[in-house]
Parts: sequence; C-alpha cells; structure tokens
Amino acid sequence: VMSILEIFLCIIAVLCSSTGQLSFKKATCCPSFRLALPFWGMGGGLMLASAFLCVKILQTVPLSALIPFAALVYILTPLGAQLIFKEKIYPRFWIGAGLIAVGVGLTMIR
Repeated sequence: VMSILEIFLCIIAVLCSSTGQLSFKKATCCPSFRLALPFWGMGGGLMLASAFLCVKILQTVPLSALIPFAALVYILTPLGAQLIFKEKIYPRFWIGAGLIAVGVGLTMIR
C-alpha cells in the first residue's frame, strides 16, 4: 500500500508533467522564439522535475503502482488544453479517461 507521501509525490509528478506539456504547447503558439523561450524553459524544467520525482518514488514504490499514476497525465493534459487553448475534446476521450481512472483506483486497493 502506498503511503500518503508517496501518493502526494505521484500527484506532484503528474502535475509537473502535465504543466510541462502545456508549457511546450504555449511555446509553439508564440509568434517568436524570444517570446517562446521562457515557456520552453519552464516546460523542460517541469518535465525534468517530474522525471526526478518518478526516480525518487521508484525507490519505495513498485513500477506497477507508478504507471497508472503516470497515465493520469493523459487525462489532465487534454483537460488543460481544453481550458487554456480551447481545444476540442471528443467523447472517446471520456471513455479512455474513465478506464484510466479505474486503473488508478484499482492500484490503490489491496
């Protein structure tokens, strides 16, 4: 069973990864490289932070427990893109999101 700290670190890693990907998207929307550079830097830093957190988490948590949390990125990133960039989310997204949520929930049960 994962501790509260381990769950918290998993959630922070997921948030860093999702925010990093959204930062990269924002960088691609900038009209010039000079304006995009801070978003590239922030995205890279957040992705690096996510990777380091995952390495730290893997010291005490089996990979099979971490992977479903990592899948949450596939839910949060599109939702963030919809909110920030007004991207359209199709119904099939919700089917996949539901399956991911069930998978994460099942990893919490022992």
